[in-house]
Amino acid sequence: MREPGWTAVWLCGAFLLAAGAIVGSQVPVPATAPAEGANTDHRLGPLRDLNGIFPFEPNPSREAWRVRSQGLRRQMRVALGLWPWPTRTPLNAVVARKVTREGYTVERVFFESVPGTS
Repeated sequence: MREPGWTAVWLCGAFLLAAGAIVGSQVPVPATAPAEGANTDHRLGPLRDLNGIFPFEPNPSREAWRVRSQGLRRQMRVALGLWPWPTRTPLNAVVARKVTREGYTVERVFFESVPGTS
């Protein structure tokens, strides 16, 4: 014999599946591809995989590489959330413990990597 609560769970699940099927079937699908040049987003093109051919194309000059490297650096900084650079704040370093041995010293140092934390 089932508990009464399971009937409500099954009914809710069935309702959600039916609602999802109805909503999913109402998504408009374009009848034709967009006009040439209307959308130049490379992410909408065919997917790349490891079976493709990707020959190495070196930059023709040092100046061309300098320009490309600046663009790559900016792209990486944007992707990592570092563009624009965060403002520099004092580290407020504190030496918590110092151990002196023969020929070397070990210091345990704490610093604020994010302002307001310790």
